[in-house]
Amino acid sequence: ALSAKRGDRMTYKRISDMTPTEFERCCLDILSGYAEEEHLNGFEITHNKIIKASDGRYQIDVYAEFTAMGARFKILCECKKYKYRVGREKVAVLHRKLDSIGAQKGILISTSDFQSGALEYAKAHGIALNKAEDARLKNMKSIQTKSIMIQNLCVPCCNHCRYCLLSWDGKAVGTEWERSVKLAERYIYELKEARPDIDISFTFG
Repeated sequence: ALSAKRGDRMTYKRISDMTPTEFERCCLDILSGYAEEEHLNGFEITHNKIIKASDGRYQIDVYAEFTAMGARFKILCECKKYKYRVGREKVAVLHRKLDSIGAQKGILISTSDFQSGALEYAKAHGIALNKAEDARLKNMKSIQTKSIMIQNLCVPCCNHCRYCLLSWDGKAVGTEWERSVKLAERYIYELKEARPDIDISFTFG
């Protein structure tokens, strides 16, 4: 697996002449460049990452993490070197990976355009779709964070949700309700002060 930090660069041929693996590494380098421009804290990015989740193992073309507002954010990126339009099912697969892994953002980069179903599904689930053209990403600005949804897990809880992070054996591994509310209020205040352009939504469970 190829791993890169901010500032690393590779020399590429034209995207149309790349192999699928070369295209994935090209996308990694481009994303690294955007992270460097935005001065992301603690940014790390890896090619061909294998992640073990509660429901299986997942292969991610490009996996990135960074730290913001005291939290660690996970980004999953799938790279498709296609000649035909990307369909809804490819976006849905990425969405399922996000749920299983607990990542905050999904990005799908393709050498081709996207079908209308893929565009609608991505918009509904907050997944960024980008088209790569000659080592550049078209509409790359859509990767910028526009909204954040945070699920505050509290205990005790009698629901056995499939992707919940709380233990199913009844042990209190989450946060007490009163403390979670105070943490949420503090987080909302600090985030709005730092980034008033971001929409924030919370769910409690």
